[in-house]
Amino acid sequence: MSEQMMPDEIPIIAYHHFWSTTQVSCLYLDGRFPHVAEVYATEAAVTRGVPVVMDVERSDRARLRDLLQLCTGIIVSGHHTLHDVHTTLFTHCRSIFDACPYLDWIVVTMGGDGAELILKQQKEEGTKDSSSSRRCIPSHQVDDVVDTTGAGDAFQAGLVYSMCKRRMLSTKEGNNNSFVPTQADLEFATFLAAENCR
Repeated sequence: MSEQMMPDEIPIIAYHHFWSTTQVSCLYLDGRFPHVAEVYATEAAVTRGVPVVMDVERSDRARLRDLLQLCTGIIVSGHHTLHDVHTTLFTHCRSIFDACPYLDWIVVTMGGDGAELILKQQKEEGTKDSSSSRRCIPSHQVDDVVDTTGAGDAFQAGLVYSMCKRRMLSTKEGNNNSFVPTQADLEFATFLAAENCR
């Protein structure tokens, strides 16, 4: 597959088979193959109500604005990346939450300083802008750090895995299957990222 793959190159039988035979807990995007990602994200978010989570590592990815408007949650590396995304793509809005109707949460990873969860708050009556609440999660400390390569990927994998597992269990039990990170999800992700550095 090339970086320029277009939607009409999606094997349509495999695409329909995927959605008809799979119980999808989440669609995770890494920002690559943006035209194809948008087809899947539109199907997931708009047609099927499946949460879409995306790794936003930089603000200059093709079609990033369109993809962000379909995301339930995003994971960004550092506050500088979040600032770049906001100032580059959504200058007309006070908050990225105002520009992205499905977006409920943002996780900002901060390396050895842990991560920050930013949650969208409901708009108050009479206001036009969304507000947000923030919660910091400290990093899991390890003494014998050898190499930090891949720690961010391990964090993201741990977060999405933990959230999907919790969602599948709560669906089986008939409970609320909200797809917002919990403290336990974030702690698992920081643990996995730290252990990846050994």
